[in-house]
Amino acid sequence: MNYYRIDTIKQAEALIKILPSVIAIDTEFVKGNPRTTELLSVIVADEDRAWCISPSVLPVLSATLRASKLVFLQDYNHCDTIILLRHGVDLRQTNCHNLIDMHHLLDENADHSLGT
Repeated sequence: MNYYRIDTIKQAEALIKILPSVIAIDTEFVKGNPRTTELLSVIVADEDRAWCISPSVLPVLSATLRASKLVFLQDYNHCDTIILLRHGVDLRQTNCHNLIDMHHLLDENADHSLGT
């Protein structure tokens, strides 16, 4: 997996040109209320690459993230949705899926531990 850091508008604009239509998103934030907590970064990934995005450039990426064909939120869907919305990325009307919920839907009797 290749990792990239997106800190500038120029880097965000370059990412727009190559961002795939199916992505996974994870927010990294200070533990606390999602309506008031500090967002540290947003991780966007596909099969081979991951981009660590600074919150300061999220408005540049908002339309592109919303236009994604499928968006998979890593764990806490409601927290991610609230935090991203506060930073200009409204995923409420997108084709978003929560990976933990999907794992349960695929096989409720499977081992759902993180190690699995």
